[in-house]
Amino acid sequence: MTEKRARRLVSAGVAAAVTLLVFLLAVIVFQMICLLQAKKELSDLKKTEKEYERAINETQDEIDLWLEEWKIEEAARKYGYRKNAE
Repeated sequence: MTEKRARRLVSAGVAAAVTLLVFLLAVIVFQMICLLQAKKELSDLKKTEKEYERAINETQDEIDLWLEEWKIEEAARKYGYRKNAE
């Protein structure tokens, strides 16, 4: 093998290695961007979940209030109904 051919092989190998390195770096950067977007979406979903849980708890408190005997009687009196004495 001549010296010229050896230099060509070495430079081709270096060019291939540099190309592979650039490609791998691009893939890593792309994956990091996707990961950051997924983390942001997860954070947003957790925030939304907490809001829904708070709304559920408030609604449950309101339901519990309206199931109380005195609240039912108060609403009935508002509409003109009276409780029969038994």
